[in-house]
Amino acid sequence: MKNYKNTTANMVIEEFNQAIQQATQTVKSKDDFLNWFQANWQLLALRGYYCERRHRRIRIPNTQLVTVKWDVDNMGFYRNSHSCPRGGVINFINGKGDTNKPTGYMGWRGYMSWRYTGNDPHYLCGADMFRDTIIHTGSGGGGDGHPGYEVTLWADDWPAWKLAEEQREMWKTLKRQDY
Repeated sequence: MKNYKNTTANMVIEEFNQAIQQATQTVKSKDDFLNWFQANWQLLALRGYYCERRHRRIRIPNTQLVTVKWDVDNMGFYRNSHSCPRGGVINFINGKGDTNKPTGYMGWRGYMSWRYTGNDPHYLCGADMFRDTIIHTGSGGGGDGHPGYEVTLWADDWPAWKLAEEQREMWKTLKRQDY
């Protein structure tokens, strides 16, 4: 785990932006995403901690991530009523919705939860961890060291995973063909 003791908020945000950019090019599965989250949880939490509290200097709580679970569906079509991929549009469908906008996008959705130990109960539980990222949260919350949220990852934001998923589906289809 990296030592962030003398790190400023701007340094954390820049490092997070680099980490997420790299992840979009290397994460190719649910397991890859969970491994990326476990490797970068502290950076994500510090970024959220800054967003929530607007500190210039970041106080580092004595916190350790214990477990992460993500019960995720296969890639599918999901409504874009509360979030969308970068460059996409939100279409809050209340009754009719806007018929000139897309009603959803391809992606992955599931419930993600994690457990941690430490002396700051708010460090890893705010949805601010994910604010303005390509990890979109829905219902959830938590505290008591066990927060969780519905999470949506839009396929267009994760091109390496999207391509890997399309290739897996192609091979499944080809294996079913009778030549």
